[in-house]
Amino acid sequence: MKVKIYVRNEDPYSGMLRNLLISNNIEYEVCEISRDKALQKELVEVSGQDRTPVIVIDEKAYYGFEPDEIRKIINLAKEQESSSSGSK
Repeated sequence: MKVKIYVRNEDPYSGMLRNLLISNNIEYEVCEISRDKALQKELVEVSGQDRTPVIVIDEKAYYGFEPDEIRKIINLAKEQESSSSGSK
């Protein structure tokens, strides 16, 4: 599972998203967009949003911080990953 998050350091929900991923032992790539115009543009292209946080799991973007929904999405991605690796 490949996870990338778009965050702003001053956004409290971005911090909560990071903490949620850490507490669930999820490795992720961070894109801090506050001062990076290229990443701001990439965020809009990937998600259609210009606000944070955005989490991209296996190339599918989700906007906002909804902990229960994020956990469901992560668990589903883990299940799909383990079932596809088991069939190889």
